Amino acid sequence: MARGKKEEAQRYKDIELKDLEELQLSIPSEKTAQFPNSQILQEKVNEIKDFFLQELERRDEKEIASLTIQVHDKIKALENEFFEQADKIDTQLKKVAEELSIDIDAVHLEEQKHPSLPQLSHYEELVQVNVVEQIGMVGIAKRIFGKILNKDKWGYKDRESVQTCVDRGALKEDLLDYHSIYTLKLSNYLKSWKIHWVNSVAAILSAIVQKRDDLNRKPVDIDPEPYRHFLSNIRDCRNWFETQLQIGNQSRFTMGFATVRKLKKTHVAMTEQTKKQVSLFMPLLQSARILNFARKSHRFLYMLEMLTAKKKNQFIVVSTPFSQETFDYFAMIGDLPRVEEDQFLQHPVVYSAKEFDLPVTSVQVLQFNQFPEESREAWLVGDKTIVLLHDNLLFSDPRQTLLQYFLSQADVIFRVVDLHQIGHEKKRLEELPGREMLERASDKLGYIGMGAQQLVKSGQTIDIIKSYTSLEKAPGFGPHPILLAEGEELLTSLVWLSQGLGRENTVTDELEALDILTKTQAAFIRGKERFIRNFFLEIKEFKRECQFMQELTE
Repeated sequence: MARGKKEEAQRYKDIELKDLEELQLSIPSEKTAQFPNSQILQEKVNEIKDFFLQELERRDEKEIASLTIQVHDKIKALENEFFEQADKIDTQLKKVAEELSIDIDAVHLEEQKHPSLPQLSHYEELVQVNVVEQIGMVGIAKRIFGKILNKDKWGYKDRESVQTCVDRGALKEDLLDYHSIYTLKLSNYLKSWKIHWVNSVAAILSAIVQKRDDLNRKPVDIDPEPYRHFLSNIRDCRNWFETQLQIGNQSRFTMGFATVRKLKKTHVAMTEQTKKQVSLFMPLLQSARILNFARKSHRFLYMLEMLTAKKKNQFIVVSTPFSQETFDYFAMIGDLPRVEEDQFLQHPVVYSAKEFDLPVTSVQVLQFNQFPEESREAWLVGDKTIVLLHDNLLFSDPRQTLLQYFLSQADVIFRVVDLHQIGHEKKRLEELPGREMLERASDKLGYIGMGAQQLVKSGQTIDIIKSYTSLEKAPGFGPHPILLAEGEELLTSLVWLSQGLGRENTVTDELEALDILTKTQAAFIRGKERFIRNFFLEIKEFKRECQFMQELTE
């Protein structure tokens, strides 16, 4: 619609809105007969308990042995019926979620381990006592003498008849214990399943509402591609200059170039109209640049506050193997002046609002402490001292002494790392002179990550997280906060938010992360919701792989 294709856009919009309505109507409802009823399930489990108690009193000994099997079969039948309905509901939700590119498999319900069914307890019961004659010659002799001596019991003995019976009382107690434990576990499972269902439906409805809002949003009145409209104006200015130069009348030149053969000098003549155009254009260009990178500047300052608890007069040391990329980053966040590479390889660079005194005199320090008032340089530096140290400076003992001095003064230490080539980065860290000093000061250390934009362009965004995670182990310095020096600031937000996503996190956690992004940088995430969700999905899959490998190792 922004490009004027209103009819095509309206047809697309109508089709998409109809599809969203059908998806919403296909979400299972609790009011339908096909929806599993947890309340009925629990009531039927109680009915089985009553049935067991009644049958325990009514049945004879021979039939009690099969009673526990009947109870097990009845409970199993109830579970199968419930879970069959629940599986159909989950399958239906999953189909809807796939249409919206939502992952609802992030929540895994724990497998229920039910308590053992009651076992039959037995005891022996005396039924009757019979009097029988003792066998053998001794028995016969006792009976003869008993008649003579009036001893009627001589030559006879008592024989007891014992019968094994089921201990109904013990079985009843076992049943009540089993029922209490089973109903508790069942209740917990049903609550977990209900939460899982509610979270899934909430994520689906949220995605539908968001897509519907996007479709119903009024068409934008500017070019939708970033900076395209602005660049179009720049091209118009360039074309205007070229047109004026092609006019044959010298007096009508807006900008003329005249070259003298001997002196080889060029002069530029500008009319008042040209000066007005340039004076208008340059501040706009500078303002656009500042607005574009302001978020990175504030992220840098936020990191300093986080690592120093808002301490004043901060001393910041940046240890880096790069020259151009490092100066590009600090020029981007604060317009700090750069130094030629050959100079930076030999000298530390210090940005400070005041004169910096270096006690170590064997190495010359390049200082910048004269910044215009109200400039971005003065705003960023403020009361800070920022020191940039190239790794090349550390390959001699005096300069390692210099590193030791700087680290002893530092409130914050940034180590610049290459996320795009993490293998080379680890080798570089392993061989870094003065590495032990950085490890000892790791409690005040953070990372500045290079190469993130290259990974995004090659479709390997998840490798940003993989490279960052690998720094948790040696030769990395641990899981410290990171700033991404390249690409949109959204990437740094995603890296920070990803630390709160576990491999078993629910969709609710992703919605909370999206809510944070919407509140903090809504303009930057518009149209990128699917990319963000897929990125979170890849993070959770990566964490599952890490957990699996850890379990194998253990």
